[in-house]
Amino acid sequence: PQTAVAIHAEAQLRRWSQRDAWSLLRLYDACTPRRVQVAEGLSVDELTHTRAGGGRTWYVPMLEPATAAFVHDEGPLMGGWLRLRQGRGSQPHQVTLLVHPDSQSVARALLKFALRVFAAEAARPIVCLARDYESATVETLRSAGFERMGSHALLVRHLMARVAWNNEVPAARMM
Repeated sequence: PQTAVAIHAEAQLRRWSQRDAWSLLRLYDACTPRRVQVAEGLSVDELTHTRAGGGRTWYVPMLEPATAAFVHDEGPLMGGWLRLRQGRGSQPHQVTLLVHPDSQSVARALLKFALRVFAAEAARPIVCLARDYESATVETLRSAGFERMGSHALLVRHLMARVAWNNEVPAARMM
């Protein structure tokens, strides 16, 4: 959002950039149980597209809501990541947080920043998708007055393919 630049943040924030992809993967690794990581099997590119890269959620790109992402650095590591998606029409504003499990104060600062940004926009509901194991995010949302409205399951299907190991391809040699 354009208004996000002028709004004060309690934590040191900067805009997300593609060069932050590796740090986001490291943050995802710190926040996500190993079994979930194995089941999802996300590469850096897939994580960037699904979480940060602004993968389109609408079918008409020109009507895609404005999206902005911010990061909070803690030394060489990323301590938190925030994505804001402006609501349009009947759609609510959307907040996505990913915060290191040891950084509860960063989660609060990122959420306050998000709420200030949305307060400058048209009044509408605010939705935040959070996974149960993202404890810093869940606790911060509860303490800010957010309520669980529903849940959905993520399904993973493992695909296997037979690989031919000893197939040799004859090659014609031209002279």
